[in-house]
Amino acid sequence: MRNSIVIRPVEAVSRNTLKQLLKIEHACFPDPWSPAMFTVSGTEGIILAENPDGTAVGFACFQYFLNECHILNIAVLPEFRKQGIGQQLMEWMLTELKNAQEFYLEVRENNRAAISLYQALGFQPIGKRRSYYQDGETAIVMHKKKKPELFGQ
Repeated sequence: MRNSIVIRPVEAVSRNTLKQLLKIEHACFPDPWSPAMFTVSGTEGIILAENPDGTAVGFACFQYFLNECHILNIAVLPEFRKQGIGQQLMEWMLTELKNAQEFYLEVRENNRAAISLYQALGFQPIGKRRSYYQDGETAIVMHKKKKPELFGQ
């Protein structure tokens, strides 16, 4: 049974939205984004995963240009993990960003759960960025190219 989470795009990063994003970010990452990074990302793309009461439990930030999407940040509160929310966020980007044909992301080399999810969605590792994160950990660069849709199907 699917959870009751709703995925919605953020039109503008309001003070309340920023507060929710920062709460999730600080709960998920040892080197969290600053408020300014979310404000800049708001001009690119942010989606929220919300409970029916409107409380944000996850988010994704991305840059979308022509036919490429770079997924910059994706997070789900620890107490809401293993419920398919990360997959819902990823699927939203893969389906709703209609013109995007190629997707890129970086993921911590030791984040096996995320790597497994991305591979299940068709992402493949294409390289590494050594010392990418502030703590010196390497990032795996992953890529997915959408298959062209056939007309009438």
